[in-house]
Amino acid sequence: MHSLFLLFKRDLALGFHKMKKMFTILFFVGLFNFLYPLYFIHVNMPDSSIAFWDIIGKTFLGVPVELVRQHTFEFPFGWLLLQLSGAILINTYIKDDLFSHSAFVRIRAKSIFKLWVSKLLFSCITIIVFYFVLLFITWWIWKLSGHTTEELTVYGEILLRYSPFRLSTSQLVIYSIVLNISGTFLVTFIFSFLTLIFKTIYSFVICSCILFLSIFSNNPILLGNESMLIRHPIFSSSPVVSVCISLVIVLTLCIIFLIGGGLYLSKCELISDAEVE
Repeated sequence: MHSLFLLFKRDLALGFHKMKKMFTILFFVGLFNFLYPLYFIHVNMPDSSIAFWDIIGKTFLGVPVELVRQHTFEFPFGWLLLQLSGAILINTYIKDDLFSHSAFVRIRAKSIFKLWVSKLLFSCITIIVFYFVLLFITWWIWKLSGHTTEELTVYGEILLRYSPFRLSTSQLVIYSIVLNISGTFLVTFIFSFLTLIFKTIYSFVICSCILFLSIFSNNPILLGNESMLIRHPIFSSSPVVSVCISLVIVLTLCIIFLIGGGLYLSKCELISDAEVE
């Protein structure tokens, strides 16, 4: 356990140093994506109260499948960007560090599996920090903007017009954030696993394709559907149960990719180091 902690500290130091520029760029892009609805409401509905859900809902809610079938939907660039944010931030770090420094670090760690787990833990912390900073700054600007409310507004109801259920504003905010963060975790785990086998660009394209196809179909097999609140309930008549099932699926798949990556690396250790990008 102590060796895993030391590896994790190493990843925190090296990883954040390597990704700080991309983190900053991605943060401002995400912040603009959230603040544009705030600007839109202030300009077009200056006397209206604004809920925090109004700001994050357009991105976190996802795309109603009804609009997709009618070919009248707005492509969810913001949702797609945030789902891929973990993969964008991690980029080649996991693969490069595993295979370029693996010989030295393996000897000290005495376990390739611990190296892999440390990398995934670092990925999770990175995603949590990214979302926390992004949402906190958004919340702070929303509070300073004035005319705030905790109730569901007319604009918020418009966002939910294709939703089969009704939840309180706080439930909408919590469920949407949890689903999107869990979806980002899953995409990042899939991406990290694939980079062990394929080139990073191919792994990124595969993850992008999974999410892209999820936009055009509500089939639960397309994993992007699990992170879209508007697509729930997809597993049960109850939205709460459906969200819980999605979280269990995400957790199970993350564990599978964690174990699968460890087994693959153990095999690589016996053969040869992979080519570093």
